[in-house]
This record gives sequence, structure tokens and C-alpha cells, in this order.
Amino acid sequence: MKSDSKIIIIDDQFNPDDDPTYIVLKEKYADVLTFVSSVEAMKELPKYLDDKIIILLDLSFPSKEPDGHKVLEKIREENKLIPVIIWSAVNENEESFSDLINNDAFGFLKRDVSTKEILTKLEEADIYLNSSVSGALENWIKSHPQGDQDKPYIISVDETELTLNDLLKEVRLQTKLGQSFSKKLNKLTIDLLLRKKENLDD
Repeated sequence: MKSDSKIIIIDDQFNPDDDPTYIVLKEKYADVLTFVSSVEAMKELPKYLDDKIIILLDLSFPSKEPDGHKVLEKIREENKLIPVIIWSAVNENEESFSDLINNDAFGFLKRDVSTKEILTKLEEADIYLNSSVSGALENWIKSHPQGDQDKPYIISVDETELTLNDLLKEVRLQTKLGQSFSKKLNKLTIDLLLRKKENLDD
């Protein structure tokens, strides 16, 4: 069964027309988007920040374009939750990776690894997404009829009405409201577990 996550590849050397990995990813994931320009990627990424996405990011780009370090930094300014996998031919001995770790890179892959290794790391990221607050919330929302998902569900402090889908977007974008809701949801879940009021069935 296809994952409902989208894969975004940001790599100036990647050519989907002659890369077998692309074909496999298209079969396994909801969509696969590719950007050969880091400038274009940074321009377009905001459109996808509230989607369920995993990013494969190269580090090296033409000199006039932001490198992968800058792209990851920009992504983290906008969203803390998206798994970003560094996929690069850059030798770790010649490159400082500390900022990538500080900016929560999800993992590192050599550019010449097999498709199987890429899929394994993407599956790890997909599991992470599904087990995160946003993933759990999305699964819960999907269990409701579409009509209920778009009805006003809660009212924020500033009296804005939010549907279930609005709430999911706030969590994914990690807005102030989304962060607050995530913390309260985590606290409630822990409280219920400690009181033994919730059964774990997975």
C-alpha cells in the first residue's frame, strides 16, 4: 500500500528521467517532487509545509545558490517537524556537519547508496511522521467523516473557529497555537496513561 507521505528531492544532480530510485519512490509514496535549484526549492517549499512530507536534501549547489546547510536552516525556521535527510557526496571529513545536527537533520546518506538503503531511511522517516503528534492527529481526523473534518471544532483564545483540518495545519506548521496544542495533547496522553485510563492497542 502506498504511503500518503510526499517525498521532496532537492538536488541539482538528480534527473528523474534516468534514475531508477525515482520510479520506485513513485510506486511507494503519494507523490515525488524534485527541485534541481535550491533557490526554487526554498521559494516553493512554503506551499508544502502543512503537508506530510519528507525531504531528501543535497548539500552542494552552484556557487550562486544557497547550499544544503542554508536550505535546512531555512526549513527549520519555518517548520521543526519535517524529516530532512541529507543525501550528499560531500565527504564528512571535509565538511562540518555540526550545524546539520543542530538543525535536526533526520539522517545522512551517501550519494552512492543503493535504492534499498534510501528506502529504508525514508521508511524510518515515514514511521516517525506517523507516530508524531501530527501523524496521530491526522489518523484520528481521518477516522471522522469528511463533513465532520471541516466543521468548526474548537475556538482559539482569540475566538477563531478551527476545524479539525485547521488544527492539523496549525500543528504541522508549528504555529504558536499548534505548539500549545501539541504540548497539551502530549500532557493529556501521559496523564491518561499514568492513570491507566488508556489502553495501548498498537
